[in-house]
Amino acid sequence: MSSDQHINAMQQTLETSTRKELLRLINGIFLVMAVFSALGILISQKLLPQFTIEIGHIERSLTSYFLQGISFALTTAIYLRLLTHKAFRLKTRSRIGLCLMIISLLAPLVTEPLYAYGDKESWNYYSLIYGADFLINAIGLILFIGGCDIDKKLRRFIKWTPFISLGISCAISFSGMLKFENGFLLESLILTTTQIFFCLIIHRMSRKEMPEA
Repeated sequence: MSSDQHINAMQQTLETSTRKELLRLINGIFLVMAVFSALGILISQKLLPQFTIEIGHIERSLTSYFLQGISFALTTAIYLRLLTHKAFRLKTRSRIGLCLMIISLLAPLVTEPLYAYGDKESWNYYSLIYGADFLINAIGLILFIGGCDIDKKLRRFIKWTPFISLGISCAISFSGMLKFENGFLLESLILTTTQIFFCLIIHRMSRKEMPEA
C-alpha cells in the first residue's frame, strides 16, 4: 500500500469513527429522555424511595431532584460534546440549535421555585413557561439536526419527534382521559412508551445508515 493510500485509509477510518460517535450521541439524547421518563413514573407511583422534603407550599421528592440532576448532567455532557468536537463539522445553525437546547434545560430553575413558592396567580405563568420551554427545545432540535451530516430520512424523523409527542398530549387532553382516575399515570405511560419507540426507531435508522455502528 502506497503512502497516499495509507493516508486515505486512515482518513476514512477517522471519518467513520467520527460519524459513529455523532450517531451514538444523537441516540443518547433520546435514550436519556426515555430512561428518565420511565424512572419518573416509578417515582410518581412511589416504587422508588421518596425521601420527601417540604419546599414552599408543597412536598417534593429528593429522589426526583436527584434523578433530574443526573439527567441534566448527562444531557448537558452530550450537548457540550456535540458543540465542542470540531470533527463533527456541525453547521452554524446546528451550534445555535444546541445552544437553544442547553437554554431549555435551565427551565426547571424557573418553574420549580414558581411552582413551590408562587401563589395561584403566579402558577398561571407555569404553563406559559412550560410552553416556551417546549418551543425553544423544538426549534433548537430542528436547527441542530438540520445541520448534521446524517441521513435525510433520519433527520426528517427526528425533526418530527417533538410534534408527535405534542400531538399525543393534545389528543389525551381533548379525549378527557385526564379526568379519569389515574389519568395522569396513563398519560405518562403513553408518553414514555412514545419516547421508547423514538429510541428504537432512531437506533434502527442509525444502524441502517452505519451498519457497523
